[in-house]
Amino acid sequence: PRWNRIALLVFAVIGIFAAYLMRKEYVVWQDSRALARDLDTERVQKLDPAWDRYQGLANRANLSLSLMSAQHALRTRLLADATRVINEYRDTDTPAIMEGDWVRARASAARALELMPDDKTVRGTLRIIDGHLNRIRGGARRDAKMLQQSRENFEEAAQLMPKSPDPWLGLARL
Repeated sequence: PRWNRIALLVFAVIGIFAAYLMRKEYVVWQDSRALARDLDTERVQKLDPAWDRYQGLANRANLSLSLMSAQHALRTRLLADATRVINEYRDTDTPAIMEGDWVRARASAARALELMPDDKTVRGTLRIIDGHLNRIRGGARRDAKMLQQSRENFEEAAQLMPKSPDPWLGLARL
C-alpha cells in the first residue's frame, strides 16, 4: 500500500507538470497567432518590435511548432522588406538605392534566414544583397578581393534562385 501511494503521488506530480507545460505551450501558440495576425494585417508596421516580440515568444516556447504561424508571417514581412530594395534597384533606370538601404535589407534578410535556414529564396536574397554591398564597398575602396567576393555572392545567388534576374543584373553591373 505504501508503494502504491508513492506511485500515485509520482503520477500525480507528472500529470500536473504535463498539464502545466501544455497550458504554457498553448499560451505561446495563442500569442504566436496574435503576432502573425498583427503582421498580416499590418497592425505592426515596424519589424524591429515584431522581431523582439517573436524572440520573446521563442524564449518561452518549448516546442517550435507553437511558433509556426508567427515564423511564417515574420519571414514573409522580412523577406518583403529585403526584396523591396532589390526590386527598386531592378525596376528603375537610375536606382537611388544607397548603401544604408542595402544594409537594412541585409538585416531583414539575415533575420528571415535565421527563421528559415533551409529556405533557398531567403538565402539567395541574402547573397544578392551581400553581392551589392561588396560591389559598392569594393568599388569605393578599389578592393579586388571585395569585388571578387561580390562576384561569388551573385553566382551563388544565381544557383539558389535560377529564375531570378537579380543575380545577373548584379553581375552585369559588377
